[in-house]
Amino acid sequence: MQPTPSFLTRNPKDILKARHRHEREKRLCDRIKSIVLLNEGWTYPQIAHALLLEDDTIRRYHRILEGGKEALLSLNYIGRVCRLNQSQLE
Repeated sequence: MQPTPSFLTRNPKDILKARHRHEREKRLCDRIKSIVLLNEGWTYPQIAHALLLEDDTIRRYHRILEGGKEALLSLNYIGRVCRLNQSQLE
């Protein structure tokens, strides 16, 4: 189900745009752009096409936003422990 346009109030939208200008992490920039475009009335497939992402990814970003903008702007990736021994690393 497509969200209704203008679901963001002015302040959160301005905060997201400011964060986008200063953000260096491309994945977070894509999340921000997706939410701003959804707010402007773009559809999931249109945004996915424009950002070269899958429309399920855009839907997931919108679901993440329901947890708050802090949830949207945090990457929860935790890397694994290296499996190489010391001699292999050298």
